[in-house]
Amino acid sequence: MTTKINTHNFAEVVQYALNYRDSYTAGHQKRVAELAVLIGRRAGLDEAKIHELYIGGMLHDIGKIGIPRKILNKKDSLTEEEFMEIKNHPKIGFELIKDENFPWSVKDMVLHHHERLDGSGYPDGLRGKEISLETRIITVCDVTEAMSTERVYRAARTRSEVIKELTAGRKIRYDDDIAGIMIELINTGIYNPWGSS
Repeated sequence: MTTKINTHNFAEVVQYALNYRDSYTAGHQKRVAELAVLIGRRAGLDEAKIHELYIGGMLHDIGKIGIPRKILNKKDSLTEEEFMEIKNHPKIGFELIKDENFPWSVKDMVLHHHERLDGSGYPDGLRGKEISLETRIITVCDVTEAMSTERVYRAARTRSEVIKELTAGRKIRYDDDIAGIMIELINTGIYNPWGSS
């Protein structure tokens, strides 16, 4: 007999455990989840889909638990081999949750959040509408939050640099409507990790 899990609680427990191993990734996932909820509401998604976005955001980088800490926290540029190892995290994450009681959309967000509209992403080189709306939302939130946060190997990018990347990537790498909503959140100060600067 299979026991059904509370997906919200499961995601919170995973987040708590990941925080001990990689506090940046744990914080990043929470911030992406919160951003995804904001965008989902502005995109007119129903509450069930918004809940799935939250869970997907909280779990999207869970596969990094299988990446050596020395690679995740490396201050210098990654070697090609190290970058290839990092690129395995969506598949690792999918393997970790594929048999759990999550909606397919959550598993898809974990597996495909590094896909890009033009097919330049990974792991499957999906294009355009092959990438679900939920995953396209997580992608924009993931990219935006990662760029606007300081990392061990680089400073946070400025507001104008983040907007420039989102604008340049619209209809190419990122969903046009979702990138537009994200830019609006930045321009109105609803998303503002830069403070008053």
